[in-house]
Amino acid sequence: MIERLLQKRYQLGKPSWVSDSYWQNNVVPYLSPVQECYQDNECPTGQCLNATCRLGTCYYEIPINAPCQDGDLCTIDERCTTDGLCQGQPLPCGNSTICIDGICEAPHPPNLPKCQITIDPLTLYWDFPQSDEIVIAFTLPGTAMIGLGFGTTMAGSDLIIGWVNSDDGAFYVDDYYAVVPGTPSLDVILGGTADLFATYGIREGNQTTLWFQRKLNTGDPYDTVIKQGKNSIIFAWAEGEQIGLTYHGENRVITQVNLTRC
Repeated sequence: MIERLLQKRYQLGKPSWVSDSYWQNNVVPYLSPVQECYQDNECPTGQCLNATCRLGTCYYEIPINAPCQDGDLCTIDERCTTDGLCQGQPLPCGNSTICIDGICEAPHPPNLPKCQITIDPLTLYWDFPQSDEIVIAFTLPGTAMIGLGFGTTMAGSDLIIGWVNSDDGAFYVDDYYAVVPGTPSLDVILGGTADLFATYGIREGNQTTLWFQRKLNTGDPYDTVIKQGKNSIIFAWAEGEQIGLTYHGENRVITQVNLTRC
């Protein structure tokens, strides 16, 4: 009876902006009781494990095949497995600057790309490891969240958003799109693809730096084609100790940058 109620609750909970194919194929309720509990925070959780306490028992919902991040620069296309783990595929060394003699040896943290520009309070770094790829790092004074986008307005912008946990250094960087002004959505939830790899993040004081690499043209309708030249960008940051997808308030700038080789 509990499982049927939870399944019904989960199915009725699909937001209208989530594509039916993603919901049906990737978000699968996993309702195996694991341990006793009195409230939700007594149930272990993770990026691939959503827990609720129901009638004294922990129940879990695993977003199978949903994008996740394992924190390893030497893996790409990380996905949630049926057992609630985040696992990725080995990074092809031909597509990355963090390989030595064909072996992935990720520095921690990675080296900053060699090109740099400062648009207060943003410091932006970039380089082109391959003719069709770009690696970007950006630093902003956001302790709760920072984001970099390609576009001229919030609506319709291709966004890279992330944060770093100051307690354990765990980082999160992912591929978002703003359908309308307001909270953006993950590309994969809208029916697109997760196209970032070699992601990383560090936080030093109130400064957060995120790294990512991607194709200039990913072929994803929710990604902007990045040009080797002038691009319109948006950057934003949110302060506070509650990390996550947080409203930035007035901490947002729209400008242009010239992303050329240096």
